[in-house]
Amino acid sequence: RGPARGLARRVAREDDNRLVVRFHAAPEDERLCQQVVKTSRFELDTEGCNLRREEKAMIKWSLELSPLSLLRGAMSGKLLRLMPLLPRGTSVYLPNLPADPPECIEHAIQAVFDANQQVQIVPHIAVSRVRSEANLLQRLDRWQLAASMSLNEVLVVHGDARAHAVDGAAEKEHTGSLGGPYMKSLDLLDSGVLQQRGISRVGLCGHPEGIALDSKSSISREAAIRILGEKVRVATARGLEPNIVTQFCFSAGRSTSYIDALRAAGVTQPVSLGVVGPAKSSLLQRMAAHCRVAPPNSALTEKVDVEQPSAALRSYLYEVAQWQIQRGGDSGLQTLHLYPFGGLEKTLRFLSTDPAAAVLLGGPVALDLDSAFFTATSAAAASPNRP
Repeated sequence: RGPARGLARRVAREDDNRLVVRFHAAPEDERLCQQVVKTSRFELDTEGCNLRREEKAMIKWSLELSPLSLLRGAMSGKLLRLMPLLPRGTSVYLPNLPADPPECIEHAIQAVFDANQQVQIVPHIAVSRVRSEANLLQRLDRWQLAASMSLNEVLVVHGDARAHAVDGAAEKEHTGSLGGPYMKSLDLLDSGVLQQRGISRVGLCGHPEGIALDSKSSISREAAIRILGEKVRVATARGLEPNIVTQFCFSAGRSTSYIDALRAAGVTQPVSLGVVGPAKSSLLQRMAAHCRVAPPNSALTEKVDVEQPSAALRSYLYEVAQWQIQRGGDSGLQTLHLYPFGGLEKTLRFLSTDPAAAVLLGGPVALDLDSAFFTATSAAAASPNRP
């Protein structure tokens, strides 16, 4: 054990080395091997995944966080311990959940900005719930003030009553449009309103399984891609820079084939692939039913135990990493978009310790979570420029 660790450290110091180190370890030694990986910047060569140092997938990652949960975390102090750890440029998406108070996103933007001014805050706009153009402009003004005029991106959605609310709050009836000026996302993209308030980038929703409108009707994946292509065309024509953020999907094959289909349809914009972070199997099942996506059981292989969500997620990420390396940066995905339904701390810990995440992200994510929880005061005051 000592010689292997020492060798990895010595090799890591050689700037021009081309040596590939493979560790053959029993399952009980996996934790040690993960530590070697963290200290040497080499990946684990685990069963079923022959990835080498020169074969990093090298993509970014982002988070989607419930505004109400963020505000609860701010009040408890947990937000102050976790947010400063996020690296510079990390995108934090704030969904417009139908049961949240109207000012919820504004307060969440303020809380995130106060905790870490180096992250990219991306609030959602649910067009079906916009009452008037004047109301939207006022809302954008408040958001800009909360972010000290640094906001330059939003994600535009139609506005589903069955949004990503872990606590079930969105189950209340909030269906349909309010009769405002925008009946669909295209209307807002074509209006020029976003540009009036400094918005230059816009996220658009992708659906790897198509769009389930209700229990009886849906839009096929092919039709949804055509609609998305039209949104991209309109946004680009109006001077906006579009990117794609997908709904979460528990099948790696279905997720990657969706990106292949986007590229084949001429959609070349950056893609953020939606993935659910570590969570209990029961919660995954509930969120799948709530958001009308295929449940995780249909995506797991026989070797993966449904009661071990981290193992299932690891298998998913390894498969995506292999696909990403084959496709390359432009044809593949650009960002791993995480839905931390099982908790932000658990998701961040997974990113910083799991070998599959290290392979896909080009190395372990440097997050000193233990120090953050043992020294809350110093973590809250830490520099937001941490690597």
